[in-house]
Amino acid sequence: MKTAALIKKEHIYLQETLSSQAEAFDRLAQIAYESGAAKTKQAVIDGLAQREAESTTGFIDGFAIPHAKLKDITEATVIIIQNKAGIEWNALDQTPVTFIIALLIPMPRQAAHISIYYHRCLACLFTKMRGSSCLKPRVLTTF
Repeated sequence: MKTAALIKKEHIYLQETLSSQAEAFDRLAQIAYESGAAKTKQAVIDGLAQREAESTTGFIDGFAIPHAKLKDITEATVIIIQNKAGIEWNALDQTPVTFIIALLIPMPRQAAHISIYYHRCLACLFTKMRGSSCLKPRVLTTF
């Protein structure tokens, strides 16, 4: 599986105007449902909220990586949203989130290599944004 197969331009939304985490989860679920990546919108909202309740998916520098493994996901999907304004997310550095990378993974069919591949893709996204090579061993071992 190639990175390009997971990151589709129709799943990238720039200059969104979301005002809350709940609104972001709703938008992600809408995109997943309308693109056929999810059977129901509500299952995605609930899955993202349930995972968020376990611990924050907000990291540092305005990034959040909400994710869910659900039976209602029909295909492994990455959805990227860049928001115009920061959203309160309870991030690790308490910085409002402006960049969301959502990972939606099908269950129970999901094989272990898909999950590992997602983490590698995510590592590459972050390092490319920072101007580094995604092939550095330290990046691949952080996940």
